[in-house]
Amino acid sequence: MKKKKLFNNVNTAFATKYGEAAAEVSCQMYDAIAVLQNANVDSAIPAETATYQETAKAVNGTLKHSPTGRLLEGVIQRLVKQPAADTMLHNAKRDGAEWAWVPSGDTCVFCLTLASKGWQPASKAVLKGGHAEHIHGH
Repeated sequence: MKKKKLFNNVNTAFATKYGEAAAEVSCQMYDAIAVLQNANVDSAIPAETATYQETAKAVNGTLKHSPTGRLLEGVIQRLVKQPAADTMLHNAKRDGAEWAWVPSGDTCVFCLTLASKGWQPASKAVLKGGHAEHIHGH
């Protein structure tokens, strides 16, 4: 097995395992919010995790720009967090709910700008390629 393929297999396994956990926690949170809002909706369905191809593209693209791997941590963090955000948005879209970005911790300027939009209806427009509009590792 080539070193590059092994490297991508490890990253895919990591993104899948922790991405599934993140999506499951998002399902639990979505269901808890629905109960608090007295919303009569189906249980949340977890979003898919990154495929091998998506992970390889993200990792290999990052390594082209950062051969030392310095930026790789942020890519893996994004691949782990993506299913959580996608879970919330896909279920909100299904249920006709509204959503908002809620920044926390050390937040980048672009994320603060997105959060300033406030509550908005969940729709296909906020899903780019089936994923949350903007998410990264920070």
